[in-house]
Amino acid sequence: MVLHAAEHGAAAASHPISHATASRATSLVSWFIDQQLAMLAKGRAGAAEKLEDSVLELLERNRERKARDHVTARDVHRARIVGTSEAAAGLLAKMERERLLIGEDIRPTHGGKTTRNFRAPQNQRNPVPG
Repeated sequence: MVLHAAEHGAAAASHPISHATASRATSLVSWFIDQQLAMLAKGRAGAAEKLEDSVLELLERNRERKARDHVTARDVHRARIVGTSEAAAGLLAKMERERLLIGEDIRPTHGGKTTRNFRAPQNQRNPVPG
């Protein structure tokens, strides 16, 4: 409508919208959608990186304070890095796929629930300063 009004001015209401104007309007809307999605993608990537940094900081705190070289989904959830245990497991699995962490299933010798521990790769130090 804006393109139609710009083309015809005050007399826009008395002219039908042309196919060319509608086509240009569609192209313009598509461009705005692409720009918005690009901006949202940057924000999502930044948020994901912040979560990953928080997990690596937790791993470092576990090393320093508890002499533990791993974290679990429960640790990540209890540290309030994410809101649910499912989100914690998903975040750790994503970091494992991206090779930021190495996962290992630990089975109790006398039965019980298997726990998945996540460690930083041996040759990788925590990139988070501090």
